[in-house]
Amino acid sequence: MKKEKQYINIFIIFLFILVSLLMIIPLVRNGRINAYSDWTFHSARVQQIYLNLQRGNLLTFIATDVSQHTGVGTFLFYPYLFLYPWAIFKLVVSPVTAFYLWYASITLLTLIISYYSMMRFSKENYVQSLIFAFVYMLVPYRLYLGQVVLGEFIAATFLPLVFLGLYEILWGDLKKWYLLSIGMSLLVYSHILSVYLSCQVIALIFAGYLILSKISIKRIKVLLYSAILTIFLSLPVVVLFITDFIGKGIATTFTGIAIEPEFNSVIVDSFRNWNGFNIGLILMVTFIIGGVIVRKNKQLKYIYVLGVLLTIAATSVVPWYMFSNTILGKVQLTNRYFSFGDLFLAVIASYGLSRLFDKKLDIVRKSILMFLISIGSVFIFYASSTWVLQETHTYNKELYLLLQPKKKNGVPKIPDRVQLDNNNYNYQFEYRSLTGSSDYYPIKAYDNQSKVDSILNQETYINGKRRKLIGRYNTNTIKYRISLKSKSRVDLPVIKYNHTEVYVNNNLIKNSRISDRGTIDLTLDKGMNNINIKYQPNFSFYTCVIISAIIWLLLFIYIVKVW
Repeated sequence: MKKEKQYINIFIIFLFILVSLLMIIPLVRNGRINAYSDWTFHSARVQQIYLNLQRGNLLTFIATDVSQHTGVGTFLFYPYLFLYPWAIFKLVVSPVTAFYLWYASITLLTLIISYYSMMRFSKENYVQSLIFAFVYMLVPYRLYLGQVVLGEFIAATFLPLVFLGLYEILWGDLKKWYLLSIGMSLLVYSHILSVYLSCQVIALIFAGYLILSKISIKRIKVLLYSAILTIFLSLPVVVLFITDFIGKGIATTFTGIAIEPEFNSVIVDSFRNWNGFNIGLILMVTFIIGGVIVRKNKQLKYIYVLGVLLTIAATSVVPWYMFSNTILGKVQLTNRYFSFGDLFLAVIASYGLSRLFDKKLDIVRKSILMFLISIGSVFIFYASSTWVLQETHTYNKELYLLLQPKKKNGVPKIPDRVQLDNNNYNYQFEYRSLTGSSDYYPIKAYDNQSKVDSILNQETYINGKRRKLIGRYNTNTIKYRISLKSKSRVDLPVIKYNHTEVYVNNNLIKNSRISDRGTIDLTLDKGMNNINIKYQPNFSFYTCVIISAIIWLLLFIYIVKVW
């Protein structure tokens, strides 16, 4: 029995690798990427990591070569750990292939985590676990995220682990309480807003638990321990928010509800099963008849209700306008609840579909069945992504990104949708990103578009007069050489954070000023001034990195021992 279990798990991992590669082969062969929405924002971050790795530097804190050389902290406050594989792939293969290899890697990780999570929940039902992994991975909304909203796309990978951990704490094996901490920590390293959303859903589940079940003080204590462990596992991210963000007048993305998918459109688009703001054919059928599927299973009834409620919450059925200026307004895009609704409905779908197969299949027939399900999932992916494959199949003159000409009126935003290949891939970094260009700017600039434009256009002000200077850019460092005829006040287009250090002629300027647009403001002497601006976190950051690494290591050793 043990050998059979090992064989099946190895065979399933092989199938996951095969599917992940088969999904990207047509896209790699096309050699093109259709980029829009958040894609260029994240590709710029990858480009900065890639350049820094080329220089032999592992950690990136601010954008110096990209994002118009403004030193913006898109790495300080937006986690980037899971972008490293993409940057590493770029070191060895072409940019387009690197992205698709990264996409396949995230897909593979999603399949493995989903499979493991359902194996725990279903008490080692291989067929149900395999089906769950593929259904969850193939949800149209998740496929949509993989084309445009890459932070949320990464976060979706770890949601099954988060809610498996919560299940173990509230109803399952308390010895597995650390799974919630691991899942939540991985979310922290992926997408902070997904952490916020997950906490909302966890609070909803916990409230239901208190109402419908007997309160176990021990389980509540363990839930608290899990929250504490999550903080320690995530210390490097947490400490930067404490030292450089909280109370420092830094803006984030907007607050308010910007998108509410129409419920009728969600239904129609789900039956079409194309990538976008919908739950897909399988989950829409589950949404409609799931109550019948789980009528005899109390636990699955709760999961089904959660899936239905969270799917509805993603749409305009909820009067979201009433919450736009509340803490719920931080959701920004209500479609983000689809990821959670998809997860719970996928549990019900996998349960229903797995009941169609004979439980007593021998290992050979079971292997054949799993292989057929895997190959079928590839064709479902192709069908769902038809328009993506079509758009990348041929050169499109209207979408193909051209080199941005130098303009006196500043740096233009990249078009809404562009086609990239290995020849024009780097052109995108000459434009402003479609979204996120001014995220993590000081509020004094963020709320004033003319100030934002002046920074992005790299405008320096010397005694109030506008001037264009070209800097030299390195890892977390920007340098300028300025020759002055007299003592002058100089406002440089580089964002000033709490731990941004400024040196003039090798002398550290203590308590350097911040201009009214949130940038470096200096008084310089007559003559040549060599200015070196760099972000240098204090010892607390590196201390937290060491502490967190030790805790991760100890946790890994513990898991290996108990397994």
